[in-house]
Amino acid sequence: MDPSNNAQKPRTLQELIAGNALIDAFMGGGKSVPRQQHPEARVEALLASIETCSDIEKLVCGAETDVQALSDQDQKDPADNEDVSLKEEPENHNQMDTLAARLARIKSLMYNERTTAPSFPQSLLSPLSQHKTIACALLHSLLMSDDRKMLFPKLLGDLHRLPFEARKDVASIFNYLLVCGCVNLGEGASGNSNDAIAISYTKTMIAFVQYVDEYYQQIMGPIVQGHYVNVNVNVNANAAPVANIDGKQNESEKQESGQTRSNNTSEEASKAKVTSVQQPVKTIDVVLHCGAMFRSTLRHPKLYESLVQPSNTASFIYPFLDLFVNQPNFEVASDALETLRLIMHPEGSGVSIPSVPISSASAAIPSSTSSQPQPQTESNPELLEAMMEATAAAFLEREYESIFVERFNVKLLSAQHANYITRRVSLQILSTILLTRTNYNVMMLYISNRTNLKTIMMLLRDSSAHITLEAFNVFKIFVANPNKPVEVVRILADNKVKLVKYLAGLHHEKEATDEQFKDEKALVISTLEQME
Repeated sequence: MDPSNNAQKPRTLQELIAGNALIDAFMGGGKSVPRQQHPEARVEALLASIETCSDIEKLVCGAETDVQALSDQDQKDPADNEDVSLKEEPENHNQMDTLAARLARIKSLMYNERTTAPSFPQSLLSPLSQHKTIACALLHSLLMSDDRKMLFPKLLGDLHRLPFEARKDVASIFNYLLVCGCVNLGEGASGNSNDAIAISYTKTMIAFVQYVDEYYQQIMGPIVQGHYVNVNVNVNANAAPVANIDGKQNESEKQESGQTRSNNTSEEASKAKVTSVQQPVKTIDVVLHCGAMFRSTLRHPKLYESLVQPSNTASFIYPFLDLFVNQPNFEVASDALETLRLIMHPEGSGVSIPSVPISSASAAIPSSTSSQPQPQTESNPELLEAMMEATAAAFLEREYESIFVERFNVKLLSAQHANYITRRVSLQILSTILLTRTNYNVMMLYISNRTNLKTIMMLLRDSSAHITLEAFNVFKIFVANPNKPVEVVRILADNKVKLVKYLAGLHHEKEATDEQFKDEKALVISTLEQME
């Protein structure tokens, strides 16, 4: 008998595990494999360490590494190795797990800081203990370098690929940083306000707004693209994304197909500089998260001004009018309509920022960006609202033809192109726009057009009582206009008998409970009867 077999070996299961020699026992010898070398055990240990990690810089750095690793895997050419997908799938899955865990931990730290104590333990901010809040430490880490600044755009671009909970975490972190300076820390927990911490939150929010504005295209692009649920989007290398609905070809596609047909060989076609790829179809939850993030940007006058710039309207606003509000899914369409309402009429959507010296905002911004002009903030809610309404009025007047003539009448108010919900909410938005004092020029343009009047008169005859009521709220503006154009007067005078008879019975039951509606209908009928 070989004396080596008499060597001391573990005799019980506990000894086998404790000695980390389970594999050695079953295999009859050989070098034991430590548990920490197993990929599954390594990932589990890493996830456990992430769940207890309180170092924001370490968490952000790890998230950046995960995102970069996923990007590197996507860029590898599968043709180089037929089994590459099989080999990289577990690694890709693990990378997603660790990224999701880090995002969840960052979100937990930020939200717990608000709800559990008026002042967060400084030990949790190590090694960034000079920052008073988790949000400030997170922003400092996000803006540490030019490469790090692209972390958010990359996360937003890959939002549809992330696990379900991770998508919510990305949206929550983004929305939190845009509003964290609006509520004083500790109000919900102890009723006390720490001025220094409150100012830190305000400076953090101002700095994040500046960051979003600086990288507006890179951030808002993926957010808008996230709304394309169940729609294939063709993305050219040198052009903006264009939606392809129901398989119809757009002009750029026709040009591409013509160029392809002109090429005699597939090899020549593959050398074309402009390529077209199909983006993955987004799911409903991605659309809702992107809608929430889009609306969060509308809270700030600076970001709203960037949105309505002529260079951004075609890419970031018109898709809502052209496609998003008419999606067949009710949740998606309703979310898009709410976003459209805030774009067209931002009243009440702005945030009132506590008064903070503008120079102090630079404390939350790394030196690489602090030299740039700081965004002006407004602490007066009424003045803030007036600023945003004035910006919206200028935008609507400038884009009047594109918005109202080419889209509202044709795509949002037409029964042939829009469903019930879209037409009803669009009428509400339209009446709100026309009745807003700052939109006087837009109102006069709209109620002076005979085509617009015909559109509203057709909606007065709709089978839905809700739509007829909303149509009446727009129709009354045409009638009450003291300076009606001749063509508008002619249409109203020629149809006054039918209109008076119809309006007399319109929502008769509502007159008993709504005095304002009763008075307005009586005024409209009286004005029509006097027309010649």
